[in-house]
Amino acid sequence: MGRPSQANRQNTWLPFSEGHRFYPGFRPIPARSLPRSPFRPARKRILDIVFTLQKQCLPPIFHESLAFESERATDMRKAQIHEIEAKMRDDPRLKQLRLSGASLNWALDRIIYYSAVGAGLLPEAHLNDLIAALKGEEERARSRNLVDGLQPLYYAAECIDEKLPEQVDRLSAARLLEVIAEIELFLDNHEGRDSGGHIRRRLASIRRKLSKNR
Repeated sequence: MGRPSQANRQNTWLPFSEGHRFYPGFRPIPARSLPRSPFRPARKRILDIVFTLQKQCLPPIFHESLAFESERATDMRKAQIHEIEAKMRDDPRLKQLRLSGASLNWALDRIIYYSAVGAGLLPEAHLNDLIAALKGEEERARSRNLVDGLQPLYYAAECIDEKLPEQVDRLSAARLLEVIAEIELFLDNHEGRDSGGHIRRRLASIRRKLSKNR
């Protein structure tokens, strides 16, 4: 085939170069005029998985964890959690949670740990360990600048709210209030965070209970 005529070259949209020779009259397409890539959501999911895998030291206790990490739909994540919670009392994997505790690296493992503690299935969990875990969830969410996917933070707060003893020592209470204030600041920094107010309601409930201890 012959090369296109000069007139055709000027009226044709071409790649940036052909054999490193630019055509006269070529105008590059502005990036803003290009259609949004349909692969962007998939790319974000892949990056999230890579980020997660980089942080993992041990394989997950619950094999559903990898699917949970890559799932972006909140309803689907809730369904995964509830499915495990429904069979949690008879799940032999709870023994591994008891041994691992706060050292759990996978989000779903930690959520089930908090849920099991809240249900009284792991009575050896200490309040100070749960406070440290709550702070850890805030730090994870903050480091990734998360807006959605805050289920681990919610379940950590729910666990403390449900298992908070009637009497809390002064140092533990002060540390818990400090962590709560940091979480509230994190949530307030983006209007999309905790849009349903579920985390904030748990934090407010903990504050009320602590105020009765004074």
